[in-house]
Amino acid sequence: MLGGPEALAGTKGILHRRATATVREELAELSALSVGYFQSAEGREGVRAFREKRHPSWVPEGPGRG
Repeated sequence: MLGGPEALAGTKGILHRRATATVREELAELSALSVGYFQSAEGREGVRAFREKRHPSWVPEGPGRG
């Protein structure tokens, strides 16, 4: 998988939790989580790698990866 390890773990956690009382609360919570992941070192590396058209640091180099 090419997603950031922390973000993928967080996504799995979201999928296994109970929904909040309202859609508005749910969207606010998911928005805050998303902002946190994009502002993290992992998120910044992912965006930088995308802009530089390269794989992020957590993707191992190897056949078909370079």
